[in-house]
Amino acid sequence: GGKKLSVVVLNIGSQTQSMSLDIQDFGVDSGIVIRTSETESGDTVRNSYDGKSELDFPARSVTTISFTGALVTNVSDQPVMPEEFSLSQDYPNPFNPSTTIGYLLAKDSFVQLDIFDVLGQKIKVLIDEKESVGKHTAYFDATDLNSGVYFYRLTAGGFSQSKKMIFIK
Repeated sequence: GGKKLSVVVLNIGSQTQSMSLDIQDFGVDSGIVIRTSETESGDTVRNSYDGKSELDFPARSVTTISFTGALVTNVSDQPVMPEEFSLSQDYPNPFNPSTTIGYLLAKDSFVQLDIFDVLGQKIKVLIDEKESVGKHTAYFDATDLNSGVYFYRLTAGGFSQSKKMIFIK
């Protein structure tokens, strides 16, 4: 019962776009669907929707489709464990003065996350400890550094990957 799912569609183009949506694709077995569009001119358009027909998304609009009713999911309350290690691009990038780095661990691992300058010299150790399986984030504050290009490298459980980030004061 009383769960809700919302899907937001952004049409930044200059023409109306049509899309066929079936609420079953979203794991919803029943419910009322309301569509709200806010167009560039500020108009708000509301339509009810039967869950299977074509939807039009006006040019330069933000449309929210809300599904209410019973959601059919096979999602458990257990967190989803990653099947492989991965390193995400920092956000924001470019940054000033701080950024966040996300990564996934496929198993409990000793994790090392280091920051390097363009000459390849290690300038900061963000993480140097054992961490558990799952999703993690690290925070990097570059207030005391000069503007420029830096690199970060994650090493964990036999996995190693580097990415570039840009600090602009």
